[in-house]
Amino acid sequence: MIEEETAADRERRLASKLRETVAHARANSAYFRRTLPAKVERLEDIPITRKDDLPALQAADPPFGGLIAVEASRLARVFSSPGPILDPQGDIDDFWRFRMALAAAGFRQGDVVLNSSSYHLTPLGFMLDSAARTLGCVVVPAGTGQTDLQVGIAATLRASGYLGTPSFLYTLLKRGRELGTPLQTEVAFVTGEMLPESLRAEMENDFKVRVLQGYGTADLGLLAYECPEKGGMHLHPECILEVLDLETGAPLPRSSSANRVISRRGGRRSAWRSPARRRCGPHRAPSPRRAARPRPAPRPPPRRERAPARTRGGPGGDRG
Repeated sequence: MIEEETAADRERRLASKLRETVAHARANSAYFRRTLPAKVERLEDIPITRKDDLPALQAADPPFGGLIAVEASRLARVFSSPGPILDPQGDIDDFWRFRMALAAAGFRQGDVVLNSSSYHLTPLGFMLDSAARTLGCVVVPAGTGQTDLQVGIAATLRASGYLGTPSFLYTLLKRGRELGTPLQTEVAFVTGEMLPESLRAEMENDFKVRVLQGYGTADLGLLAYECPEKGGMHLHPECILEVLDLETGAPLPRSSSANRVISRRGGRRSAWRSPARRRCGPHRAPSPRRAARPRPAPRPPPRRERAPARTRGGPGGDRG
């Protein structure tokens, strides 16, 4: 399975996919045909496309700045993120790659999941929705706001999972207790804002909710995520990461503060370094949430078709 690859196997796979992606992007994207070299021998051969440049690129060559490498008619959705930036979604399952993170967090087939992320113009709601459905979860597309209504629906359906921001999860848990309808939430995957350890501890200790988090952007989807060990984030095995000096653009050693240049299989510009295996090792079967209700281990992620070629994420995560 992809989660159990050796470092050497992972590097070979990513190097092969990067070459395939570069060739596909150069052959099918007007922008990358102009900017990518005919042959890539090393990471430094690939020019960086900065997120800050996307609004101007798209304005000069609407709608997508020549960045996508498929026909627009093959897209499933188009979102608008702050910038403004138009973000295309390819027509494949779990396009944004959140499935592995939800499986690591403990989401399982048959779970009723409250998705309190926005479904309007920005992509986070659909990012999490599609990932949960590929795991066989039943998703309640709650969106943002309407706290009392969401509490009532979650209580009625005995929703065991939550997707959204940590602050709104805390709001729902507190409001459910105030209304005398405590929620049955057992597992939560949160993103889009900072998760203070004090808040996580309160939700886990007082409300008995396992809370794990991930990091991603509207342009690139999921980049890294926690497993139940909470010993740091796993770089998604389909992502390619390089740490660059802010001033010179030169590669830096690990544990440096700098720009992150991201790519993923399917067509995002960037560079790679083999991700380090963390002390928790593979996480195919997260610890069970219920002793009385055993769950199957998550399935391996589906193989992806080529997706629209786009760019690196910026230094900060976003809500989509």
